[in-house]
Amino acid sequence: DVRAPAPHEAEASPADNASQRTLNALVHEAAEHTARQLHIVRHALAKFDDQSYGLCERCGELIGYSRLNARPEARLCIACQTLQEQRRR
Repeated sequence: DVRAPAPHEAEASPADNASQRTLNALVHEAAEHTARQLHIVRHALAKFDDQSYGLCERCGELIGYSRLNARPEARLCIACQTLQEQRRR
């Protein structure tokens, strides 16, 4: 006697398995991105406690208002950020 498997017992196709792996990878990547962003925001908020918000972490100069308005989490002034990016190239 051959019976059809119940829907929850049916084996997934290779395409379904691949789709599930891709979805799992995307969910994991999104969670990592969110965790990184949360760390960045917490770091910026902590600077209010020691009154260092708005100061460049490299040279100690003020980070410009326009930069902080665009990127409130900015850690470096434009000059130091540019220098850092040039060194990465």
